[in-house]
Amino acid sequence: MRIYYEHRPALESAELFFETYFGLSRDGKLLPSGDMRVLQAAVLLTAVDDFIRITSPPLFVQDRAFPLLAAIGRARGYRARYPEYASSRTAAS
Repeated sequence: MRIYYEHRPALESAELFFETYFGLSRDGKLLPSGDMRVLQAAVLLTAVDDFIRITSPPLFVQDRAFPLLAAIGRARGYRARYPEYASSRTAAS
């Protein structure tokens, strides 16, 4: 078995993902399964793809479809970062 493993600090991307995901959760904006709506997920996951990638759909599909879906999502008002979810450290910078 061979495993490709790269470990590096996530910093900004991790903070962005978790503050947005948990903020959406607190506001009841996730699906009952705990998943984000497709357009919101595309916007956020495109912004943090150096930190997290989902397992489905396959990466080659994500690489082609998510930028287009993210553009549609942003046009409909979805964001990767919402000021009301930002930590005080992020909001100050």
